[in-house]
Amino acid sequence: MKISVVVVNSGRDTFFKRALQSLADAQDVEKNFKYQNIVVFNGVKVYSLEDINAEKIFINSKVRASKARNEALKYVNGEWVYFLDDDAFLPTDFFKKFSKTVLLNKVDVIGGPNITPIYSSYFQKLSGQVLASYWGAGPCSKRYSIKHIQELCDESSLILCNLFIRIDCLKNLQFKENLFCGEENFLLNQLRSKQCRMLYAPTLFVFHERRENLLSFCFQIFKYGVGRGQNIAYINNWRIYHLFPSLMLFLFITTLFIYPPLAAFMFLLYLLLNLYFSLKNFGLFFLHPLVHFFYALGVTTSVIFYSNLFPKSINLQWCLSKLNKLNFSMRK
Repeated sequence: MKISVVVVNSGRDTFFKRALQSLADAQDVEKNFKYQNIVVFNGVKVYSLEDINAEKIFINSKVRASKARNEALKYVNGEWVYFLDDDAFLPTDFFKKFSKTVLLNKVDVIGGPNITPIYSSYFQKLSGQVLASYWGAGPCSKRYSIKHIQELCDESSLILCNLFIRIDCLKNLQFKENLFCGEENFLLNQLRSKQCRMLYAPTLFVFHERRENLLSFCFQIFKYGVGRGQNIAYINNWRIYHLFPSLMLFLFITTLFIYPPLAAFMFLLYLLLNLYFSLKNFGLFFLHPLVHFFYALGVTTSVIFYSNLFPKSINLQWCLSKLNKLNFSMRK
């Protein structure tokens, strides 16, 4: 069996080199597979790769990661393609675990969680806890925690930074390039419509860097909301929990103007629930509301804009791209 690995380098060289080294180490441990490593230099300088044998693709001007991955898919020749983010890294037994998983399960898509590295700062660990909690991320919390069972799943349990897809399933399919974030949700729903079976495997985890500060983390959550909103607007792909934070925010603001005492009761109830879900780490008490608010803001803004309710003079894509560049420069 052959696995094609795709990594997009967006300029975070220290993390990128660590990702490649972890790939090389994991591939050395599991030699029963053949490997094709594809590295996309997305608008950054191309340089030699000493730690791993890889095919290099150079994109002159930086494009969205979805477009860069689509470019890599043109060169894939394995039976499976594996997507890894450039700021994530693998345990050394990763492909050995994948070997067991794929042998025991007849599925077409396999993904595992991305967890916070042990050496991370207090804030990074705190943000990782928020993402891994059901109160913080709902069903998507499986993407950030190993405390769940292996099971067949839908796109809510899978994430692109750590995802295997059988190549046969990708025929005539690719990532939607005009999505600001969450392009895997669109693709995975297309795969599900083709009756492809998906497996969530918590043993197949990777370590993934968390945002280093509050501003960058809030923008990340806002991006997640925008990506989900685009999926809702473009393909009507939604479940009630995708809209729940936005609906609750709208209901609270509306009630605040119509009947303030009820709004006060709602706010008190929210604080009590938030306190309950923050008992293990009181820092979560302050971070949970920010996650709820910025996700709701992203979904609402995106759904309204991409449903053509915004004035055409407002270029949301341009605004988001500028904010994304600013956010990325803070993470280097």
